Amino acid sequence: MQSLSGNVNPDEITELYAPEFIAASPMGVMTGKNDIDFQKTLSYGYEQYRKMGTIGMHVCKIKVYPIDEYHSVAHVSWRASYQKSDKSRVDIDFEVHYLM
Repeated sequence: MQSLSGNVNPDEITELYAPEFIAASPMGVMTGKNDIDFQKTLSYGYEQYRKMGTIGMHVCKIKVYPIDEYHSVAHVSWRASYQKSDKSRVDIDFEVHYLM
């Protein structure tokens, strides 16, 4: 929530990521490095979320499924809250899967 209010702490966020990671989106799958460019991308991303009216992102539920001795998949249910231009609020629930 702090990042959406404009208090982005890139060091705190990037500590949650491995030195290299895989990301998937509707645009495709890509790899990334946990470096200064990633920190800049995070700050830009939060700015874009704020511009579209995002006022909150909250974890609703986490389920972790082991794959093997070293890896798991976490299914994280999120709720994104937005304030529309007419000041009404809309919540959107979605799920993201994290390979750990």
